[in-house]
Amino acid sequence: MRGDERTAQLRKVVGDELFAVPGATDRMVALSSGILQRYDVADDTTAPVGSIAGDVDLKSGARLADHAHDGLFVLVDRSADGRYADAAGGREERVVHVPDPDASQPSLLVRPDGIIAWADASGDQARKLLDIAIQRWVG
Repeated sequence: MRGDERTAQLRKVVGDELFAVPGATDRMVALSSGILQRYDVADDTTAPVGSIAGDVDLKSGARLADHAHDGLFVLVDRSADGRYADAAGGREERVVHVPDPDASQPSLLVRPDGIIAWADASGDQARKLLDIAIQRWVG
């Protein structure tokens, strides 16, 4: 917002040079908006756990946001056999289960603030880690 000559020169370099690089504008917007922020929500986890889920498109044509209006945790179960359907056992008032069979995407437990608390990495420990995440975040 400064109006001095040095700032004007910097503005010109950034506008003419940096933002002319393909993808630079998208990267700067992502960095400044917090989209790339990752939160430490569990021990020894990797992305996408801790990142913002965004408005995930579901196979049914619905979106993650369609299931998140009530401030509940959303368990997007992308397993073909619905193996996570009972994971919230007794916590249905706090967790909504959304079946969305899609082997190309991981199942997710999304907190009410949109942060991914668990993602199925298709490993042997997936259900155990989901149970830990639900206990930690849902209670």
